[in-house]
Amino acid sequence: MSIFNLWYRFRLRGLKVKAEAGDAAAQCELGNYYSNGKGVNVDMTEAVRWYQKAAVQGEAQAWLAMGAFTFAGAGVAQDKSAGYAWLNLALVFEEPGKRAVVESQMTTEEVARGRELAKEYSVKYFPLYLAKAKARGVIS
Repeated sequence: MSIFNLWYRFRLRGLKVKAEAGDAAAQCELGNYYSNGKGVNVDMTEAVRWYQKAAVQGEAQAWLAMGAFTFAGAGVAQDKSAGYAWLNLALVFEEPGKRAVVESQMTTEEVARGRELAKEYSVKYFPLYLAKAKARGVIS
């Protein structure tokens, strides 16, 4: 066992306590542990469970993970439209060409549904992100 794996296993207990108490950053980090096998066996279903909890609390890193995993169907049923919406929320499409690459892997119907979900997710989750940024002093 590597020294890093021992460190992750040591951190895991405290991280789980925070995550179970509703700490979005800890939930996101725990999702990362499960998706990358840090101190635990890789478990994509468990990773998505923790990323989802963090995402609905406005954790931007979790939005990216939810987008990638939902689009690909890793740890969750594949839903390209929902994946598209999470990726949109995570501002992945701000980089030129990214939207076209993602949309080229979708049907016209999936794109239309993804755009509708993106509007819904933006209204529902982006204000949470802004509130966290203000509380951290990142924005005023």
